[in-house]
Amino acid sequence: MEGLDSHYLRQFLVARDAGDDTAARGWWDKLLEANFDRITNMVKAKHSRRLKPHEIDEAIQLVSIEILNNLIRGFRGRSMGEWVNAVNKVTEFRGKDAQSNAIRHSKHETGLYVTNHEGEEQLHRAADKASASQHEELEQNQEDVEALDADRSFLDSAVLKLTKREREVIELDRQGVPTDEICEQLGASRDVVYAARSRALKHLRKLRSEYEAGGETHE
Repeated sequence: MEGLDSHYLRQFLVARDAGDDTAARGWWDKLLEANFDRITNMVKAKHSRRLKPHEIDEAIQLVSIEILNNLIRGFRGRSMGEWVNAVNKVTEFRGKDAQSNAIRHSKHETGLYVTNHEGEEQLHRAADKASASQHEELEQNQEDVEALDADRSFLDSAVLKLTKREREVIELDRQGVPTDEICEQLGASRDVVYAARSRALKHLRKLRSEYEAGGETHE
């Protein structure tokens, strides 16, 4: 696998140096897809003690989107070791974002709902139910996040096939906007944003398969 990783990186560098952005994006996507398990393990190793399972999944999403959209422009290394170090920094940075999001979300819920012992018990029951639902959705997102590993021209056309809510969430994801800020901008709950993201990723993966098989992404 290491040899294949190095091949993808080498081809990415050749295409980038030649100014071929489309080819560079394609090789970068292959490199990210080949290392998705490694990235997942990095996130879990760094943040599993401080984040709940569904928060770990959000951190994986944030890290993947950051690598997909931003690291490709900022990476200046020439070796897999340098690439792994760069990804490691993204993992640390975006993992802390997920921690901050979790803390703000927890404080917000507590301030709104915990007013007495009965209210606290209701909050815990509701939180457990929400966590289970979010974890299930985000497990699917983790599997489907590869749908975002597509060249920019494909995504620009494919997102037009999403619903308005799905398109809004994915476009903000592509800009690297944290989930809490997406909720604020769209006036939607985290559950709504998670669900929209999950549906969008599944749809994009299906469109990507059709695209690679020679199908059309345009109406």
